[in-house]
Amino acid sequence: MTSFPPVRSVQRAFRLLTEMNRRQVASIADLHAATRLPKPTVVRLLETLMAEGFVRSEEHTSELQSRETISYAVFCLKKK
Repeated sequence: MTSFPPVRSVQRAFRLLTEMNRRQVASIADLHAATRLPKPTVVRLLETLMAEGFVRSEEHTSELQSRETISYAVFCLKKK
């Protein structure tokens, strides 16, 4: 049991990253539909994750990819 309620924005970011790890590439529309998060939230979270180096945008397309570092981190967290 945790002593504090979960941080909603962190939960949403992980929901987004989990969905991105299920796909090789995804668009904002794909992620919005799959996670049921509002599009503005998806965009803000993706921009934050890109700024931190966890997501990259494909040049000349609207497709996004998660970076290997987050795939490894999510894998390690799920193993514990």
